[in-house]
Amino acid sequence: EDIFKTSHSSARGYGRWNRYDDFETINWDKVFTKIHHLFSDVGSLMESGIATPAIEVSVRFFQLLGKHYDDSLMYDYDSKVCIVCEVAAGLVEKASRHASVPADKKVELLEDLCKLSAYEVYRNYEYCDMNDLMMQVNVNVQSPEDALKLLDRILKERESSYDLYKYVNEKIDILQGLNRNDEIRKLVNKYLYLPEIREQEVDRLISEKLYKEALQMLDEGIRLAKEEDHGGTELRWVQKKTGIYELMDD
Repeated sequence: EDIFKTSHSSARGYGRWNRYDDFETINWDKVFTKIHHLFSDVGSLMESGIATPAIEVSVRFFQLLGKHYDDSLMYDYDSKVCIVCEVAAGLVEKASRHASVPADKKVELLEDLCKLSAYEVYRNYEYCDMNDLMMQVNVNVQSPEDALKLLDRILKERESSYDLYKYVNEKIDILQGLNRNDEIRKLVNKYLYLPEIREQEVDRLISEKLYKEALQMLDEGIRLAKEEDHGGTELRWVQKKTGIYELMDD
């Protein structure tokens, strides 16, 4: 936090309210230089057997980046932000598997990542796929049953999210590891309205040479796409049907 506080510099130009004036801005070059050194230090601590500082520093960095994010990052520091976020995410993932970190600290980390995934800078995946990191940590720190409970909560909370299919696939992966195939089928059927899930299921049917079933599933997808006026999705399903007919001719 001190790094962000002590890395301000004066600037002159158009400020937040589009008025030309003097204003304070964060010197991101200073921030990233200092953060790199700090990450190096906590990384060395983790190598020596102490991993908790890596979690604390990385999570706080993600929180402060989300708090102080502005458009200048996108235009002037895009590559630097990506690199620093990648390092922080790597530290978090590795520390979540580290034996020196208490179980309650790992659960706390998971809750912090759930909150961070709501930040604009991470929700748009500009610099870090926080949802993906959260899912990795979820599997690392919890039993399969507890990991499934968190996923059920997220599926309910984010049912209107454009990336809902990612959480569905994460749940499928865990269920596959538990050999709970009946639950997988129910889950897939529930979320067939998502184009990504429907396409995966069609591809599975094609791989098993169940062409008739695949065509039926695509016909249903075409009907839904027409009802929802999703021309792009409808075209995708039509093209996929053409591909199946070609396979059947062979």
